[in-house]
Amino acid sequence: MKQLKATLVLAVALFLGGCGGSDYEAAEAVNREIMKNMQAMGDVMGSITDEASAKAAVPKLGEIRASMRDAANRAKGVKINAADEKALEAKIGAERAKVMQSFMQSRAKLDAVLEKNPELMDIIGPALDGMENDMKGV
Repeated sequence: MKQLKATLVLAVALFLGGCGGSDYEAAEAVNREIMKNMQAMGDVMGSITDEASAKAAVPKLGEIRASMRDAANRAKGVKINAADEKALEAKIGAERAKVMQSFMQSRAKLDAVLEKNPELMDIIGPALDGMENDMKGV
């Protein structure tokens, strides 16, 4: 359960930090990649219902996390000024909110599955361990 709470921390951190001068196109691209990864993460979490699906999710979670870390490393080098940050928020804010809502619903679904089948956390827990650090510094 601790790892799942970490995914929530990660999800919030993804969208609150901004990319922080200005390279609007790069900022938009990295934000869209992060949203794509969050959607994929939610889809995988939402697909976990039993032991077989938990085992199938593990390599997918690893791939998504690697992609998130890559995006985070690229985002650290992207600079965006306040005006462009506001424009970017206006352009993709609603889409980002939908992705976050979908992610949160998937996480809630997984929480319910884990409440009934806590042994599944033994399978997926290692794949989620340390996730809260994947986007540090962004």
